Amino acid sequence: MNSIINPNESDTENTGAEESGKITDDEIKSAILSIMESRGFVKSQEELASIVGCEINENVQPQKIRVLALELPRVEVRVLTKRSSREKPSNCPSCGKPLKALYAKNLLDKKVIVALECERCLYRGTLKSFAPFRYEFTMRK
Repeated sequence: MNSIINPNESDTENTGAEESGKITDDEIKSAILSIMESRGFVKSQEELASIVGCEINENVQPQKIRVLALELPRVEVRVLTKRSSREKPSNCPSCGKPLKALYAKNLLDKKVIVALECERCLYRGTLKSFAPFRYEFTMRK
């Protein structure tokens, strides 16, 4: 009995088993939508990650949950900020996109930056209070 071995085939019978066992971003997004539809509001990314992890039987990083939730138009991600002595960010701490400066005129009629805002997500920080400390998730109507 001679057997011909195809060099394109691997030793294991199902090489896609490892890949098929991995949860996709679309499955995580589906779980986020399902949870948000039933709850309406979740108070932190850690809580949402825990709930999603239970639903899909897989641990998911809270940061990944936040990034994927930002891609869902029906889910609103609100960024709560706190005071920080660090340098103000140039990119959004929530989604990584460049921040837009918001200006106002002072008493000397000079234009000054009063806040930083992200056009992609709902991040908005003042010049003193810009460090994110909690992300809240709400289902849009």
